Amino acid sequence: MKLISKYFVSILGIGFFPFAPGTIGSMFAIFIWYLSINYFSIYFFWVLVLTLLIISIYLINIYLEIEKKDDPSEVVIDEFIGQSIPLLIIFK
Repeated sequence: MKLISKYFVSILGIGFFPFAPGTIGSMFAIFIWYLSINYFSIYFFWVLVLTLLIISIYLINIYLEIEKKDDPSEVVIDEFIGQSIPLLIIFK
């Protein structure tokens, strides 16, 4: 479970980039939004964001217990979800 939480909260390792991992995580959210509205629909993106939000609450808590850090910079799933919230109301 440690490995799953590590890769989930860091968005498959984006959080371990040496330069601006939070910014890159936010840009990744815009990229996923763009792909979602062009190839699926905004409703797909809604379901994706809500699913990620629910799973991230659980996995972030596991990761924080393992790492014993208050606010680790490698946790960028919160930036992804935070950037996704305003994108939920933008339609193509």
